[in-house]
Amino acid sequence: MGPEDLGGYFKQQFRWALGTVGLFRKLVIYFLKNPRNLTSSRWWEYFLSSTYYFIGLVFFILVICPITYLFFSVPSYFARPEIYILLFIPYITITMILFWGSLKELGYRFKDIIIGQLLGSVTFPVYIKASFMALAGVKGSFGITPKGGSTALPLRALWAQLALAALAFSAIVWGANRLIYERAPITAIVVNMFWCLYQFFILVSIFYFNKPEGGAKR
Repeated sequence: MGPEDLGGYFKQQFRWALGTVGLFRKLVIYFLKNPRNLTSSRWWEYFLSSTYYFIGLVFFILVICPITYLFFSVPSYFARPEIYILLFIPYITITMILFWGSLKELGYRFKDIIIGQLLGSVTFPVYIKASFMALAGVKGSFGITPKGGSTALPLRALWAQLALAALAFSAIVWGANRLIYERAPITAIVVNMFWCLYQFFILVSIFYFNKPEGGAKR
C-alpha cells in the first residue's frame, strides 16, 4: 500500500532518496578505486540511477533563475530566450515524447502523468535535504510508511514550497513593473515572467496534495 497522505509520501521519498544518493556516494569511491571493474555502459547506468534524486536541487535552480533575473537582472539561460529556445525545445520535445509514450504503454492516463510530475516537483525540499545528508555520510534508519489516520500537514511544514511560490509571484509583479518602466529587454522579461508563472502554479499544487485521504477533516 502506498502513502495515504502527503506527510507519509514525504517520509517515503526521503528514505528512498537518502538510500539512493548514499549508494551514489559509495559508487563514486568504488569507481575511483576500481574503474575497470565494470564496463563503461554499466558505470553509466549505475551513475544515472543513483543520481536521480538530485532532481530536487535541479528544480530549485530552475525556479530561482528567472526570479533572480527579474529582481536583479542576474543573467542566466533565460536571459537569451533565442538561445534557450533553440536548445531547449528539441530536448524537451524528444524527452516528453519518450517519457509520455513509455508511460502510456504501461497504462498510465494523462491525468496520472501530470499528477506524478507535480508531486515530484513539490517534493524538492525533501530530495535536497536527503541528498545533502547522504553525501555527508548520514545513514538513516528504516521506517515504515504510516498507514491509517490520514492527516494534512500544517502550513509550517510546507514553508519551502510556499516561500518559493511567494517569491515567484512577487517576481512576476516586479517583471510587470519592469515592462512598464524599463521597456527593455522585453523578450527576456516576458520569458522569465512566463517561467515564474509556470513554476508558481506547480508550487501551489501542494494544496491539492495536502489533504487527508477521502477529504477527511484534520
